[in-house]
Amino acid sequence: MVYTRLNRIQFGNGDVSVIPSLVGTKESPQALILFQNREPTVIGKYDLDETYSQKGTTRYDPCRDIAFLFSKPESIDCVISALQVARELTFGDHNLVDTILKDQDILIE
Repeated sequence: MVYTRLNRIQFGNGDVSVIPSLVGTKESPQALILFQNREPTVIGKYDLDETYSQKGTTRYDPCRDIAFLFSKPESIDCVISALQVARELTFGDHNLVDTILKDQDILIE
């Protein structure tokens, strides 16, 4: 769920659309990842060939959606590497769940 008032997105229920796109100009293009609420559905992955065939527009509502904008590919690489590390720390074979987390929930307030 996208919680814009909390500056938080909670993933894991299939209720967040993760939409890749681009914005800007030909001289200054920016990669865009848009997060929007939706009805829960199966969590999946993007297929690049399928994404190329789907040309359309999506309206961005800053009161309801969150947008990630990237003007350099290195910034995307940084986010991808952080996500990969977070996945391994939490769900990997040698995760740190027992080391770092307690029996009580640690919430981001």
